[in-house]
Amino acid sequence: MATRREQAVRAAVEQRLLGPDQPVVGLLDVAGIRSAAAGLRAAFEEVVAPGTPILHAFAVKAAALVPVLRLLADEGLGCEVASPGELALARAAGVTPDRIVLDSPAKTAAELREALDLGIAVNADNPQELDRLDALVGHRAAPPSPLGLRVNPQVGGGSIDALSTATATSKFGVALQDPGARAWVVRAFAERPWLTRLHAHVGSQGCPLELMAAGIRAAYELAEEINETVGRQQIDALDIGGGLPVNFTSDEVTPATGSTPSCCGPPCRGSSTGGTSW
Repeated sequence: MATRREQAVRAAVEQRLLGPDQPVVGLLDVAGIRSAAAGLRAAFEEVVAPGTPILHAFAVKAAALVPVLRLLADEGLGCEVASPGELALARAAGVTPDRIVLDSPAKTAAELREALDLGIAVNADNPQELDRLDALVGHRAAPPSPLGLRVNPQVGGGSIDALSTATATSKFGVALQDPGARAWVVRAFAERPWLTRLHAHVGSQGCPLELMAAGIRAAYELAEEINETVGRQQIDALDIGGGLPVNFTSDEVTPATGSTPSCCGPPCRGSSTGGTSW
């Protein structure tokens, strides 16, 4: 990595992209991006049954640049969006609606309506958003979009409080350990046959893999409980959030892209498809 970085900086100077009049430039390692995407796909393909549908969705907010999103789409990744602007960028990059997931903690009725019209997957963040979906879906047994609910497994936080979203007081998703919350979630699915996804996001930067695995396991166990309650496999997709933390202290790429599926353990592997991964 260090060698490629040095070569890129040297080339930028030689091509006069850097100089007294342009002292700052942002460089992206296209080969590195392609390699990481391929490694991510391969890691999950090794632990799921052949033919299992998997969608890895890149969070647009991480690099809201159409050429980057287009590059990732070429490498088999979709997009996770959290605003109308991010959705517009994903569409401008040529990402098809069936490879886009809408996640945000405060979706308006207009945003939800647009997602349904386009056939974009949606994870409701809270009971209020679920009420809005009720009004939009009506009595249709099969809405045009895959619809789900985000839960907070409350498994704890990582080393960065602001980026830890599975603490006891995290404001995102339905907090499963709050009194009556788990029963409410099970009932919400039982009353809505069109609700077929479950989403949990523990965090990314500063979160150890074991914590992420605990959140995934909690979502999986809840999905099994819901399916058993309704007597069928209503939940057929898990959105496990992500992604892996980044090592900022050295050039070593750790954890590797294959770490997520391997740390989840046998009970979770191959259980469902996913909006972000799996």
